[in-house]
Amino acid sequence: AGVANLAYTIALAGKDCGLFLVIFIMVIFAYAQAFHISFGTDIEEYKTLLDAVFGLFKTLLGDFDFEAIKLINPYLGPLLFITFEVVCYFVFLNMFLAILNKSYSDVLDKGVDDPMAVEFRATMSRYLGRVRDVVFFWRRNDDLDRFKEEEDGEEEGGEDAMERAMQEKAGEVDAFFDAFD
Repeated sequence: AGVANLAYTIALAGKDCGLFLVIFIMVIFAYAQAFHISFGTDIEEYKTLLDAVFGLFKTLLGDFDFEAIKLINPYLGPLLFITFEVVCYFVFLNMFLAILNKSYSDVLDKGVDDPMAVEFRATMSRYLGRVRDVVFFWRRNDDLDRFKEEEDGEEEGGEDAMERAMQEKAGEVDAFFDAFD
């Protein structure tokens, strides 16, 4: 059931994660422009806008030269760098985890079952239903024949024959359950 829950969580979170990705790309692009304008003439990593985008992704992975940024612009450099790290790590990471957590709790609330287990139970239920029908088909015909014979013997007592048949069945059911006491 764990893999099924994971699959349903990812499927349920797909739309929200797509919207999150759009917002994340817009923020990365905005910071890339800021880094390109501020440091593009001095630091090779931010020479073009595309280089700045890749440089910011490398920064997210921990590959950055903070000293070079601080040396070029001692006020704006640390401000841009720290706000970028805070926004990406604290805000966006928490938003992403909140999306997944909400989707996972929704999946658990629904009680999603493993699709293979559902199919197995449905198949077994159909199979056992057919077996029951085959086994009890002969028994039903025997009961009907006996009831008809009794009914033919008693023209006016059809209700009495039915009542006796029901009492016999009730006795069989009681005997069945008495075996478990």
